[in-house]
Amino acid sequence: MEDLLEEIVGDIMDEYDAEEEDKAPDIVRLPDGEVVVDARSRGLSARIFRPALVSPSVTGGGNNFDIAVRLVAFMVNHGIGVDTLNQVSFVPADIAANNIVAISTTPGTANKTYHVTRDDYSNMTDITGLITKATGRRFERFSLPDFVPELIRRCRKEDLLFPLLDFLVGSVDNISAMEFKRYDSSSYQLARDASVWGKADPSLEDTVNGILKFMYRKGIISVAAREVNAVSPICEREPNIETHRRGTDCGAHCLQCMADAGDPECIEEIPKIEASEQRWDYRGVNKRNGLFYKSICPRALVGVTCAKKLVLQPPVL
Repeated sequence: MEDLLEEIVGDIMDEYDAEEEDKAPDIVRLPDGEVVVDARSRGLSARIFRPALVSPSVTGGGNNFDIAVRLVAFMVNHGIGVDTLNQVSFVPADIAANNIVAISTTPGTANKTYHVTRDDYSNMTDITGLITKATGRRFERFSLPDFVPELIRRCRKEDLLFPLLDFLVGSVDNISAMEFKRYDSSSYQLARDASVWGKADPSLEDTVNGILKFMYRKGIISVAAREVNAVSPICEREPNIETHRRGTDCGAHCLQCMADAGDPECIEEIPKIEASEQRWDYRGVNKRNGLFYKSICPRALVGVTCAKKLVLQPPVL
């Protein structure tokens, strides 16, 4: 196999060098996937994986400042964003690696090409919106033709993006031409889901927060993502501030859990609740049977879920 690959690479490089000798590139780049395609045509069983943007893990793990990380860090530090519909498909490195191995060990997946991208479409406006949600950082949005001059104006030698500035400037036309291109990852999704070891995409929010954690840990941005989801996933839905009460293991609507997770509106409501409890009679039963609480408004019926049981109790006036 090694002799075959060496022969294939040698043949392709000879052809490529002949075509490129007048261009004298600083870095010689093999035509994408051509080595593997040629090897497959000679009987070698192989797969081609084409990742889009491989990002740090959702926990912030990683050690590579690729162009995407450098660009996002620059945008965060300077508070600028780009308003374009180009698909931005971040897949955490551990998920991408796991699924490449999972597919490679699944029978019937050989001699195919897999686009390792997210199942759902997202763009840079979606990314910056989630960054704002996680950090409070606001972005001034520019169209792509205006974004590049603004990037050039702001970029300094100390910026991680500076060495790639010429590349970005030279790629503007290509980026514009690809604004409406969408990845077809159906083969990847099908093969991934067919493997017992395949892992689905984490949410885009978790993916972006992982990028933020990585950049903050590496010291290339000055803002950190708030740990809003540090509590149980039962608290994912926003509470009704006026009616929902605090408690323990209280289900999907829990003002106290949201306050513990750092929600500023919920934190503000806690003193009002404590004052209300001093004015109104508190009634409850064992957690296994459910808990109920009074509303700040004593004439409201308040239901709180505990241990998957909903109890409705009119307040005692």
